[in-house]
Amino acid sequence: MGKLQRVSAQLAELSPEQGAPFQQRCQAAEEQYDSIREHVRQAATVLEDAIPRYSQVHRRMDFLLESLERLQGRVQNPPAVRGDAAHLREQICENSLALGELEKLGVALETVRSQGAELLASMQMAHADAAAKVIQERTEQLCSQWRCLRGQAEERERWLRGLLALAERFWQGLAELAVTLTDTQQMVLDLEEAGSDPEARAMGEEG
Repeated sequence: MGKLQRVSAQLAELSPEQGAPFQQRCQAAEEQYDSIREHVRQAATVLEDAIPRYSQVHRRMDFLLESLERLQGRVQNPPAVRGDAAHLREQICENSLALGELEKLGVALETVRSQGAELLASMQMAHADAAAKVIQERTEQLCSQWRCLRGQAEERERWLRGLLALAERFWQGLAELAVTLTDTQQMVLDLEEAGSDPEARAMGEEG
């Protein structure tokens, strides 16, 4: 750019009339150059600030992904369910813990999503579209995985509580039936003893 300015100045000295249009074009080129240089400087400043934030967001996304995959194993591969109420309560407790962890991850995910949106805007200003697209896609993937996993855990919670209600009614009914059978058996035994007792039988005949 400096060389072009020197040539323009020399041409203006040699022939002011012929040098004037060239000098105008040179000035326009200089203004365009200054505009481009300022834009590049601003983009470099934005990127210099964005790169550490980009790395930090990615590390947090990696942590969230690992946590979601660990919880996914617990929710999708639970122990076999038995019909006794105590075991079902343990399963409900375990599932509730998983739901609690999911809620905490949801809060962390919302924070990362907000940070990612701010970073996305910065990178688009710097025309770093490829990096911005990676952040957007990873954020959407994590949110989708979290929503799916939470839905599965909530569905399992409802299913386990339904089973618990059935189990409690079944075992209560069974206990009541056992009491009834015991009382009936005792009545039969009492009748048999009364029938085999001569004095009781004679008193029955006299009556």
